[in-house]
Amino acid sequence: MKCSILATPPWVFKRPHIDYSIHQSFKENTSPEIYRNKFFEFCDYYKDFSRLYTDDSRMGNQVAVIFSDSMSSLQALSIFRLEIHFVQNIIKDYTHLTNSGKTIILCWIPSHVNIVGNERADTASKSALSLPITNMKLPAGELFPLVSKFCLNEWQEIWDCCECNKLHSTR
Repeated sequence: MKCSILATPPWVFKRPHIDYSIHQSFKENTSPEIYRNKFFEFCDYYKDFSRLYTDDSRMGNQVAVIFSDSMSSLQALSIFRLEIHFVQNIIKDYTHLTNSGKTIILCWIPSHVNIVGNERADTASKSALSLPITNMKLPAGELFPLVSKFCLNEWQEIWDCCECNKLHSTR
């Protein structure tokens, strides 16, 4: 796997504030009403913050809470997975915004529990599936270990099935 050198040293990046307080129970054991109530409590606590359900919104100099139902994305940000290009870009933007005096909170919310902004974001996301495919480059960093493991398993299966190999008897 090819490693690239970051243009910005990682020690100048700021770790994002990510709030997982709504994620204190398992979704399959929790009713949507409980999640919505937790969400409204969270919104009340951050009542002076703008609420965003997209990474494309701009709200002037206000503080903001960005809600996401992607736990894996928030975890990648939380553990500073800078080898993932998108994480690196988000961390750079987050650092730039917080260095300029903005306050940004990232918060996990459950999907499909009728939180209006999240439902709109899901609808917009699904509508993008009908758009033409682009040549956008995606980071392959997470794909390499999976391909390597697949190839190793395939090789091992061929090796195990090969009966006439004298190396099988060597121990």
